[in-house]
Amino acid sequence: MFQQGTLGSLKYFLKGDKKMSKRFFSVLIIIVMIMIIVPAFVFSAGGKEEAAVVTTLELWTQPNVNSERYWKPIIDEFNSTHENIQIDWKTIPTGGSSEEIILTAIATGTQPDICTNIFSGFLAQLVENDVVVALDEEFSDFWDLAKEAKMDGLIKKGWEINGKNYELPMYVNAMQDWYNKDLLTKAGLTEPPRTYSEFLDAAAKVSVPGEIFAAEVNYKTSWWSRWFDLENAYFAASGGKPYIDVKTGRLAFDDKYGKAYLNFIAELFAKKYAEPVDIKDGVLKGTVFMKHPQGPWSVKGANERFPDVPYVVANPLVPDFVPASQQVYVFADTKGMVMFKSTKNKEAAWEFMKWYYSDINHIVSWLEETGQAPAREDLMTKPIFADYWEKNPEVATYAKMIPYSIPPAAIPNTVEVHNLINSELWEPIIFGKKTVDEALNDLIPKVQALWD
Repeated sequence: MFQQGTLGSLKYFLKGDKKMSKRFFSVLIIIVMIMIIVPAFVFSAGGKEEAAVVTTLELWTQPNVNSERYWKPIIDEFNSTHENIQIDWKTIPTGGSSEEIILTAIATGTQPDICTNIFSGFLAQLVENDVVVALDEEFSDFWDLAKEAKMDGLIKKGWEINGKNYELPMYVNAMQDWYNKDLLTKAGLTEPPRTYSEFLDAAAKVSVPGEIFAAEVNYKTSWWSRWFDLENAYFAASGGKPYIDVKTGRLAFDDKYGKAYLNFIAELFAKKYAEPVDIKDGVLKGTVFMKHPQGPWSVKGANERFPDVPYVVANPLVPDFVPASQQVYVFADTKGMVMFKSTKNKEAAWEFMKWYYSDINHIVSWLEETGQAPAREDLMTKPIFADYWEKNPEVATYAKMIPYSIPPAAIPNTVEVHNLINSELWEPIIFGKKTVDEALNDLIPKVQALWD
């Protein structure tokens, strides 16, 4: 009834005045157009405004299973709580070393905004090429964050380059050796040997040719390998003395500390206590007395796959002339997070970095998922970590060495120097092609020439 009455009135109104009818339809058309166009314009403008304020940042992290398992919920948490900043997370692409991949990305303009897995030597190379942000210069609250994250002391002890800070530390993997506990007992020892001669005495007791090796030593010549054995052992023997002068390039392995270790390695291979072969889980399977060296990242998998096999984590061996009272220093595999200068929205990138480091739960989760010690000064004193140390005493042994650990030398030609160390020193000694003195005499001038 209502509709009929309304339509009837409208017909009567239109018949009564043609001019009024034309005006009515004109106004009606304008109203309809406004109703269609204005909402569409408002919606379109609103969409453009929203798109303009959302910043998407690309983050690359180290490519391994534990790291990937860790980062996914972290990124999901950030993206769900930050409408205006979103993280596009990827692992560093595979193909070669992470360093090679990142350098290729820089050369092609496809580098991320933020990247983890950066060690000090590679950082020095990135700084030399002026592609990373000096965080302490760019952001006034850098040191506030460092203090909040309990890493300001660590940063000042070896993370700076030319007095500037380009990186926020992520983890510190102090290096240690592993011993099979049953073979320790067979050697008549209640604890691991301390010196080279003590080890050689034990090796004679436990070695069985072709069945049980006294030592598993990495014979391979990937450029980074000598961090973990040669340079680690040099720090242990010398009380933390630098193995290379970062200003002159002078390599120090030809002193008494370097020669003692290299002669020890030569003797291990000469006596068949070690062999240039691949051995998987030798300490855990009882076919290797000592694994030299082993990182904390191996603890989680070892305890899961061999829950009933006892093993001992210990400091690297030292020469006989080193007194027991001397503090043992070790090499530390240290990596951190950097921001590239190509980042278009540095404030947004810094916002993510602050968010990540400001939450202690992120750091605890890293420790639990990866078994790698976070770069913090309060690991052994803060109660939130206590439960993990109690359940994982082997990882705690590594963490206790963090105050006495030294990161890689911050030299931009790390790869070239290490390739020379491998070809002129390590490989000839492992395979008995040269004596230690001969190899050192060939190596030292070549490193110096490379540097000069």
